[in-house]
Amino acid sequence: ESFEHVEEWLNEVNRHASEATLKLLVGNKADLQEGKKVASEEAQSFADKLGISFLETSAKNATNVESAFLTMAKQLIVARFLLF
Repeated sequence: ESFEHVEEWLNEVNRHASEATLKLLVGNKADLQEGKKVASEEAQSFADKLGISFLETSAKNATNVESAFLTMAKQLIVARFLLF
């Protein structure tokens, strides 16, 4: 259900934030192989269309949880470097 609202939420973010605001689409419950609501390929394609990064995470087994934060940190550092 959340995936269906991503575009709406991004529009809201874009309405209140700078166009240069960095965004990361994070899919959760990556530990579930069966019963996934959104295929990884679909989410990646959607993120590509929007020009944002995509990561799948799992709080259950900690898959990519730290990577999500590190990805955003790296993007912030690169963006800051490019501004100066």
